[in-house]
Amino acid sequence: MVKTKGIRANKAELKNPKSQQRNQNGGTLDPGLDHTKCQVCEEIIVDSTDKSIACEKCEYWFHQSCASMTNDTFKILQKSSANVMWFCDSCKPEVDGILKGVDALTSRQADSEANIKKLESKLDKIFGILDKVENALVGKEEAMEKVIEQKVADYMDEVVDKENRKCNLVFHNVDESTSENIDDRKTHDNAKLQEIFQYLDVRVNDVQIQQLVRLGKKNVEENGRPRLTKVTFSSVDIKRAILGKATKLPSSTDPFLNKIYISPDMTPKEREENWKLRQELAARRKAGEDDIMIKSGRIVKRRDFRSGQGHFEQRRSASPQ
Repeated sequence: MVKTKGIRANKAELKNPKSQQRNQNGGTLDPGLDHTKCQVCEEIIVDSTDKSIACEKCEYWFHQSCASMTNDTFKILQKSSANVMWFCDSCKPEVDGILKGVDALTSRQADSEANIKKLESKLDKIFGILDKVENALVGKEEAMEKVIEQKVADYMDEVVDKENRKCNLVFHNVDESTSENIDDRKTHDNAKLQEIFQYLDVRVNDVQIQQLVRLGKKNVEENGRPRLTKVTFSSVDIKRAILGKATKLPSSTDPFLNKIYISPDMTPKEREENWKLRQELAARRKAGEDDIMIKSGRIVKRRDFRSGQGHFEQRRSASPQ
């Protein structure tokens, strides 16, 4: 609720009450009244005479005129409900950023609910098929039921896992801070990511980065390989924009940037399938097929791709994590 003074007063709302101070006319303020300083003109606000309003965030008070507020607006705020809030010019940018983050989360929640409805529709179809199979396998119901239930459970687990990872990217070879302080390490990682985003010409602010974590146990060796960096963004669009420009990294002259590569956050099943695909790619190349590459989960003939494109598929053939 907006806190105002002038027509109605509430002593509990005042900040830093002072007794026996002098008002702008030189008179002694009545110790029975509530008063505080306006944050613009620094004059004492007297409860019974001055029209003033408090910022909902910092809780400091301002004269109506110092806040450049019209009489009509002030009267509306005095009569407003608990859902109306007023913020001063200093607090408004921060509040706007928070509200944008809330909007992004709300949008993501709506997308998730829509996807759940689609999954429910798919499940209905699956259960329809299961009913037909059950009728065709009279006498083997129990054994087949267990197999099918497990298949459905595995399928649903995979779908949910993919949904949870859809806004994630994994950054490889990002230098890791040696500081023991957690905040220092987070600051370091954020700075390194911003360096990558700037080179890729993709704008990403702090609100759009919802989570940043290092995966696995920290390597205690002095020249040990840095851990993978997983980043969760506020939308799939940001993830796609970064991934779409990631092919620029190998051609950079910066020794930090040209060793970075970026991959989607794959499920264990996807990692296993990707590892098998890379093993097949390596075997076929060893057999003499030099003009092949991995594209969209398949091994295809290489076309007129730009230098560096497909760098993720051609990286080390590591075993699945």
